[in-house]
Amino acid sequence: MLDVIVDDIGETAVRDKVVRPLAGLRLAPYYGCQVVRPIEGDDSTEYPMKMDRLLAWLGADVVDYPVKAQCCGGHMTQISEPEAFELIRRLLYCAQERRSDMIVCMCPMCQLNMDGYQARVNSFFGADFHLPIMYFTQILGIAFGLDPKKLGFGKELVAAMPVLKSKFNGQLAVSG
Repeated sequence: MLDVIVDDIGETAVRDKVVRPLAGLRLAPYYGCQVVRPIEGDDSTEYPMKMDRLLAWLGADVVDYPVKAQCCGGHMTQISEPEAFELIRRLLYCAQERRSDMIVCMCPMCQLNMDGYQARVNSFFGADFHLPIMYFTQILGIAFGLDPKKLGFGKELVAAMPVLKSKFNGQLAVSG
């Protein structure tokens, strides 16, 4: 879907739909290791940029996130928790180190690993990560003015709404 939005729909059409610019929202774009292999067009498998461009079109402050195409551990949580937790910790640490408000992903396994296992990673390493992990389509919907609740905000384990409300000065409409 990212390819369709960036390559086929394009910057002008996306920017024209933005009613709630994401200025001040620091987003770390995370592609994961599988989505970018193989890759079509001019993007890089090692340092892809399509989601970075899309998030910038939405007005977000896109964080330079050097681990954006590294593995989240995938199904390793079922095989070797210590190894999986280290892969997840590395991603969370890098985003936190760069003062990211959220990590934005495009893969359900990546979202599950970073959101669903964040508390266990904290416990395992004695860390204190509290980074919401959201899909790029949810962030797109926020910028387009859609209701966060209808976009699935509130269903994540690490709450994203407090971050959004702080960035939008509490002016984020949510339906009942």
